[in-house]
Amino acid sequence: MDPRTLINQSNEHARRGDIERAISGYTKAIELDPSLVSAWMNRGILRARRGDHDPAAADFTQVIRLAPSRADAWHHRANARAAKGDHPGAIEDFSEALRLDPRSAPAWFNRAVARARTNDTQGACADFSEALRLAPDPMAHTNRGMLRSQLGDLDGALADLNEAVRLDPSSARAWYNRALLRVTKGEAGALHDLTQAIQANPDYFEAYWDRGLLHAQREDLDGAIADFTQALRIRPREAKVLFHRALARQARREFPGVVEDLTLYLELDASNVDAYRTRGRARIETGDLDGAIADLTEAIRLYPWHPQTLADRATALTKKGDVQGALADTDEAIRLDPNNRELYASRTLLRSAAGDQAGVVGDLEKMLGVSLEAKVEEAIRQIMARRRSTGE
Repeated sequence: MDPRTLINQSNEHARRGDIERAISGYTKAIELDPSLVSAWMNRGILRARRGDHDPAAADFTQVIRLAPSRADAWHHRANARAAKGDHPGAIEDFSEALRLDPRSAPAWFNRAVARARTNDTQGACADFSEALRLAPDPMAHTNRGMLRSQLGDLDGALADLNEAVRLDPSSARAWYNRALLRVTKGEAGALHDLTQAIQANPDYFEAYWDRGLLHAQREDLDGAIADFTQALRIRPREAKVLFHRALARQARREFPGVVEDLTLYLELDASNVDAYRTRGRARIETGDLDGAIADLTEAIRLYPWHPQTLADRATALTKKGDVQGALADTDEAIRLDPNNRELYASRTLLRSAAGDQAGVVGDLEKMLGVSLEAKVEEAIRQIMARRRSTGE
């Protein structure tokens, strides 16, 4: 069969979405006539479309060998190299494509992306500017805005993101990045922008996560919990979201929910002291004293220098009737934090329950910062002096 007929048939297969038959046809055409540039080019494009970037790059290399002045071949090979993570190689190819066709806005845009991925922030900004000079593009404004923010040009970044949302109000990414910028600048409107991002993309995990954090900072616990719940709908085992929803639930005194969230969290990260400590406190509130003691014991094992964890375990032990165990924990907490009057007050009650009245007096003196005996003697002296002065 004539190779050009094969190419035409393959083009039709490609238009109908039958990629495999199209590639097979282009391959047969190449076998019949290896000089057919369109066969190499079209097969490379289809290979790239299905993710076969190495064979695609090889096809584009053949096009470049046969027709080195074709800017689109250099551009396609650059895209294939970028998809493989070869960003320096992609930049070289984009540069040649731009030498051949300096009015290609997509080539400027794509080289900008490759430069950004090699941390050439200034070069990437310059390329996005060229792309925008040739054609308005909300994505280019968004990307340049993000880069300007990294460079400290917050006003320039805001101008870009304003233009991005004006050009494309449905761009969730533009709304999201403007929200982050507004937080950085300390400006109002971040909550509005995150809401717009979510309306544009109801499965935008990061937007729910960040809006939840903003709600929590504003003490809108219902809003925070709702957003963290939506974030977990999208990523059910995202540890940071489980932890922060637990904290919001703790503030709401929803202690069973705290236990539920932190149980899932600790399946993902069993080394977090705060998670064991917080779940232990919640279990005290739910009456699960054995679970609370186990959690607080693990927290102490991981970090034995936190007096409040010892005090919390003492609370659980006290509720279980283990006064001596609670005293031991409170003694250690006081050793770690000898100026904490609340710890002395707790030990006073424990010593009283244990019948240690001398210890009670000692702790009261620590709380008052003075000897009770000296305090009583001073009071007697004042009474006697008053009586002498009045002749009683």
